[in-house]
Amino acid sequence: MNRSSGISLSGNLTGGGGLYGRVIDIIMDANHPEYGEKGASSALYGVYFREIGRHFDEERDSKPDFARRQTDGTARIPVKGEIVKIESQPSDDRDLNAKATVQYWTRVVNMWNHPQHSASPLASVEENDFGEDFVETTDVNPLQAFPGDVLLEGRHGNSLRMGGTNFTSNIFSDEENNGKPYNILKVGQEPLEPHFDPTVEDVNRDKSSIYMMSDHTVGLIEANTNILGYKEGDEPDLADAYKGPQVLINSDRLFFNAREESVFISAKEQIGLASNQIALSATEYVGLDAKRIFLGTNAFNEDEPALKGATTKQWLSDLVKIIETAAQVLGKAPPAGTPYAAVAVGTFNTLIGSLKAHALLLNTIESNKVYIDKF
Repeated sequence: MNRSSGISLSGNLTGGGGLYGRVIDIIMDANHPEYGEKGASSALYGVYFREIGRHFDEERDSKPDFARRQTDGTARIPVKGEIVKIESQPSDDRDLNAKATVQYWTRVVNMWNHPQHSASPLASVEENDFGEDFVETTDVNPLQAFPGDVLLEGRHGNSLRMGGTNFTSNIFSDEENNGKPYNILKVGQEPLEPHFDPTVEDVNRDKSSIYMMSDHTVGLIEANTNILGYKEGDEPDLADAYKGPQVLINSDRLFFNAREESVFISAKEQIGLASNQIALSATEYVGLDAKRIFLGTNAFNEDEPALKGATTKQWLSDLVKIIETAAQVLGKAPPAGTPYAAVAVGTFNTLIGSLKAHALLLNTIESNKVYIDKF
């Protein structure tokens, strides 16, 4: 990245109470050979630099100057070749020397108005030397800011937008919700040519994103829109139709894990699950309870109640006993016209009465809570 804009780095950039330096090296961790010499953990993210505008003297400048990192709790660690502002601030050994100061780098100069990097090659070379780890990419675009936005942009297409102002290219705000806040956290973006042009978040094309909205619609295309599990009239709004306070999370995969405790999902109205496959597995038990439980879309008609297991088993067992009694009578029945025949007829009349009474118990084996699909 080296877009010409009339910027010259050959002049003396020492105005504003500080000087500027080109980053030569960075102490990133304890493996750096001068980690201990420069103050161990105090030296982390400190930079070696050469002052911009000072003629390089090989003997005098054989070892570059060093500046610690000055931080207010946020950090944008520079890469080799970037320009940083250097300031002298009180040293941590002022108890011994009241005038002691130390150099700090306070910020990275945004040379190209682009988040990926702000490095500028030396006049003697054509390309930047970023070192072994940082890789320059050409598929990152800066975010388009809207009036009043607070933006935090990483170097690799990751960003946080805190906004709320309606603007021409703002697809989230309109005249009705102008001034209503929203936050958008996203990682990865769809490349846009040229890569210096600003872009706007796209919930369907960005790699992963979280949208926290207060009164907005998000045009999320749902991966699965199957709503057959709802009763007619109870179907929820699809994601791109709802407007109001909401949080949307979108990615190729979501994984919620509670290492020590539990995961709870609570909703006042509905909880919907839609997928090609849904599996429930538990070590001890799976509990399910409701006033009505419907298994299958046709179950909503409530004309196919499920059978109670133990009650049905008892009813069938009693029926078998009645049939066994009838079979025993048939096996012992004497020829017609004999004195015992009248006794057999009486026994059968009793069995018929038992069957009729038993039939009245059929309603007791049906569940009044669980209904199934008839197909």
